[in-house]
Amino acid sequence: MKPLTTAIVFSLIISILAGIAICYVIANPRWRNNDSRPANDYEETIYRHVKIDSRGYRDDEKPGPATPSYDSANGQPPPFNDKAPAGNLVKSYGWNYAGTNYRLDVHLDTNLNSKYYASDTILKRNHPQPGNLEDEYYYSEVAKLDPSDRTIDQLAKYFENLAKAKNLSSDQEAEIIIAWLQSIPSHTLPIGCKRPYQTLKDRVGDCDDKSVLGYDILKARGFGCSLILYADHMAIGLATNGYKDFNGSGFCYTEVNPKDQVQIPIGSVPIDRTGLSYKILLKTAGKAYNGRTAV
Repeated sequence: MKPLTTAIVFSLIISILAGIAICYVIANPRWRNNDSRPANDYEETIYRHVKIDSRGYRDDEKPGPATPSYDSANGQPPPFNDKAPAGNLVKSYGWNYAGTNYRLDVHLDTNLNSKYYASDTILKRNHPQPGNLEDEYYYSEVAKLDPSDRTIDQLAKYFENLAKAKNLSSDQEAEIIIAWLQSIPSHTLPIGCKRPYQTLKDRVGDCDDKSVLGYDILKARGFGCSLILYADHMAIGLATNGYKDFNGSGFCYTEVNPKDQVQIPIGSVPIDRTGLSYKILLKTAGKAYNGRTAV
């Protein structure tokens, strides 16, 4: 074979291989989208336990049901966007309350991820598990928001506006918040309790993750609430004036991790919780749930 012909063939082979590599990078979202790549050992833990689908989404990152929210134009929900402009991340949720479907897009400041990871590292370095630290203090630290974090304010405003637009009572507003929390997929991960921001970012959470998230939102909406802690479970306590008062505590037992994501009404205690010891943490005063409607 002549040297010129050999050079041409070699160049063609290199071009073909380069083209294959470029196509692979373009087709694989985990290489294309930096947000899809683990940033630290917290992210690595998430990826070890949650499957990635062919589009590069974790199964907890897939869009919620294509259901219209109360203010969607022409009855259609906004499109699911993995990223929003200016360094924000958008996570979409779809759920049902009282026969009506709703849609919620949460905008997250990506700068907060490293802040919370750093603060968690300090907390967990000295206290790897909640039992190694007094529970009240541990969960108060987890529920504490970074001064620059407006995520809970954003959610509180959303539910406030939703309640006004749909003419919901105070009880109904509490119910629609709990219905949303119960719709978030449950997945146990060996990383301790997550911050509300992290649960929203992952769009998946264990009972304590979702309880702390709901606690912060309900508190921001002016409800009296608490955390009900068992040795192996957590639920929210919602202030009550007597309706289904949980063992005289002044709070309704409020489940956040229903089996098969079938909604459980506020005040209903799962039978597997009967007779077990528990603690009630982080009690706050505020609006009470009176049980005038049902989820």
